[in-house]
Amino acid sequence: MSRDPDPKVTDIHLDAVEPYEPYEPDTEEAKCYFHGFNGSPRLVARTSHNRWVKTSYAYGWNETLVQHEKCYRVLQGPDIIGKWCKELSMKIIEALCNCEWAYFFPIRTCLMEDGRLQGSTPSTILLVAVKPTSLEWEEGIKIAMNCRGIMRRFMIFDVEVEIMEGQYTPHAASTELEAIFDKRPENSSEVTKNLLPLLSYSGYSIAYRNYTPGEGTVGLHIKLGDDDSTVYGLTCRHVIRHDLTDDKSCKPSADNRHYHISGNESHLRDIQTEVVRFTEDLNKEIDHLKSRIQKWDSWLQYANDNNVSPPSEEDRQYVQKTQTWVDYSSLVTECLEGIEERKDRQIGHLAYCPDFSLSTRQPGYLKDWALVELDQGKFTLPLANRLFYSPPRGVHREGGPVLTLPTDFRLGPLAVSKMGQITGLTRGTLNGIEAVVRRPFVNSPPVYNWEILIVPEKDTKYFSKMGDSGSAVYDDMGCVVAIVTASNDKDPATWLGVPDKDPTAALIAREFKDQVAPQDVDKKPAPNSAYKGEDVTFAAPIKWVLDDIEDFTGKKPRLA
Repeated sequence: MSRDPDPKVTDIHLDAVEPYEPYEPDTEEAKCYFHGFNGSPRLVARTSHNRWVKTSYAYGWNETLVQHEKCYRVLQGPDIIGKWCKELSMKIIEALCNCEWAYFFPIRTCLMEDGRLQGSTPSTILLVAVKPTSLEWEEGIKIAMNCRGIMRRFMIFDVEVEIMEGQYTPHAASTELEAIFDKRPENSSEVTKNLLPLLSYSGYSIAYRNYTPGEGTVGLHIKLGDDDSTVYGLTCRHVIRHDLTDDKSCKPSADNRHYHISGNESHLRDIQTEVVRFTEDLNKEIDHLKSRIQKWDSWLQYANDNNVSPPSEEDRQYVQKTQTWVDYSSLVTECLEGIEERKDRQIGHLAYCPDFSLSTRQPGYLKDWALVELDQGKFTLPLANRLFYSPPRGVHREGGPVLTLPTDFRLGPLAVSKMGQITGLTRGTLNGIEAVVRRPFVNSPPVYNWEILIVPEKDTKYFSKMGDSGSAVYDDMGCVVAIVTASNDKDPATWLGVPDKDPTAALIAREFKDQVAPQDVDKKPAPNSAYKGEDVTFAAPIKWVLDDIEDFTGKKPRLA
């Protein structure tokens, strides 16, 4: 499709005189101001007084106007990073006490740079997310102005406050399969990508064996103390059991074991579907060539009255190579069918998890981890902490880096990666200041915790998605800095079918009217037509996690 290289600017809200006070956004601005962020969240209020201008570009043969996208950029420079402190965050929490907020963090935003638009200069804002429909402009602007005043008292100027509707969304192996995987043919990357969530490389899937929805990721293999015989898989607490209440903890028990499997039913079916589709596509690709070769070899070469060109040697080699992939994919499909029963994918049982509360050692850290004792007989090689990067043929287990633990860690802009069972390998950058998250509980007051914020790398939409909880986040040297806990993804499984008595039923009056009640564990997203824009990811510092594991188990954790 053709695209107009010159952006067309639609002046929707230009007045003759610039106001000097914040103004209430109209419906169009509220809906489109955050276009580019996932779900295009609604603007509630902002402290800046400049009138909003919507920029668009002509797309396609009919030159349809499409709005330019807004994106996140990590904080840089010592000015705000050096002045931001825990006391300031606590003052902001106090200012937000009368609204149902989900999280806040300082961040830079700008229009995304592409061939049609030179990227705008990023502006630094304090971004606050509140529960949908819970806050209107009149109250929202008072809160925003109060937050801006607090920052100015801490000598942070030129930072505006923007409030949007949003939410904090938790992201919630077979021996035979691994043996087949180690015999995979060259360039079988499509099948390899689909199989990775079921294999023992760091970043594989884990789900509760009982028939409950949701799954997460095993990010690291851990040993405790001097015990070399037992290996645990580290993941997040919020994905390991649907029936575990917030005030309950768990330690090893031979009488009450809760078993876990690799991959839930829907995920396994998705993998099977992808492998079958890939195999069918390969067969279609070579059927014509195979027929042509067979026809030539059987009779056409002896009665070639029309001087038909014979199949080339390259054609024969291509058919032979592709047939190897087809045979391998068919073998994988057969193996996957053999582990459809949940018991056949059982890889271990829950050993340790704390209650869902704030740490006493590290104020502001919410304990969200779990250790699953792994059945090492389910894996072909000793469990380690190696990643898979699609290495060349003949190099299987040595293809990716071995993860290590940090000796020291200071928060700041840092390029990082993660391997999750849903999104695979992704890259991003740590923000220079942590996010503050409000976590409501059913039978107790909400708590506030601090989490690392990760912005996806340029020109990508996400660093993680639901099901990636527990994934290890590591730097370019393979040093682990955090584990993924959540994102600000607009969970399509949330608010789908709001109960009649739920006070949030006002959502039905707006664009959420086709959508269902929130769940506390990872769910496979239902089909949704919401705009898929850019997400940010939340993560717990690995040092805090390991310190709490030591406090809870009485044993010092180390990598297997």
